[in-house]
Amino acid sequence: IALAEGISAPPDPQFPPSQMTEESFLQKWNGVVERVDLVEPTTMNVETVKMVTTKDEDTAAATKPFKMLIEAIEQKKSKTGRIIKETGNPFEMLIQAIQQITGAWQSIVNAFKSTYEEQLLDTHLNNGWSKYKQATKVFKGAGLAYDKTDEFFADIQSMIAIPDKYKDDFNKQIEWIKFFDNTTWSGHDTQFSQGKGGSDTIFTMYARNREDDGKIDVLFLTCSQEFELADDYFVISEHKSILGGLFDHTEIKFKKKPAAISDKDLMFVSEYFSLLAYQQIALAEGISAPPDPQFPPSLTEISEIA
Repeated sequence: IALAEGISAPPDPQFPPSQMTEESFLQKWNGVVERVDLVEPTTMNVETVKMVTTKDEDTAAATKPFKMLIEAIEQKKSKTGRIIKETGNPFEMLIQAIQQITGAWQSIVNAFKSTYEEQLLDTHLNNGWSKYKQATKVFKGAGLAYDKTDEFFADIQSMIAIPDKYKDDFNKQIEWIKFFDNTTWSGHDTQFSQGKGGSDTIFTMYARNREDDGKIDVLFLTCSQEFELADDYFVISEHKSILGGLFDHTEIKFKKKPAAISDKDLMFVSEYFSLLAYQQIALAEGISAPPDPQFPPSLTEISEIA
């Protein structure tokens, strides 16, 4: 009407951007990140679960397979500090860490079960390990340039639907990753309420900072299976592996949560999904994957048997 009457017309409305899908994310970041299919490793299909070489020359050079001997790791330590020779697969140290975990899987599962809380697992994670495993996808890529990290994280935020009020907090992980050197793989777990009917989500990311060439190697897991924990909370926890060693204890780095949920509950959920991530990464890399852990039966299962 304003245009028809020759008066000043208001501008077109600006609608919020639509949520980025997995397909559009992979299309945009093609050459940096690829999804890794999870296949139970056999002598016939081990190579099918490996990441294919990307088109980008820099990334392709970084992902060229090579065998890093354990003796070579020891030689990289000097009196003036650790010296890492970048000559091949940037994920080698992460794979070494996962191999150590899978080798000691039963003892880790047993230690995890000692912290088992019947009420928490039965009430909030009662969909079971197998359903979370089936709903998990693994992505990895080498050579994400520093000047692309803000845009990359913004797209991840859209894909996994981080609530707007927590986006700045989610981005702080970029700063934390850059605190580590290239001998360290840092793990970052983000768990949050989606603000609709108690639906909660977990996002797990592993990263290595390559300060010398201003790039980051990343591996992350998404899980489409939701759980219930609290009405409104957002938590990021962190752990790390140095020179391919075992990951250390999980530490809560940031949290906004209601009083009704305890730190112990948050740690339990983080460690639960970290355990799942170790198993999934083993599958993604074609190395021996440990069996699903056996947790005590839930109260629901016991009542059904009775």
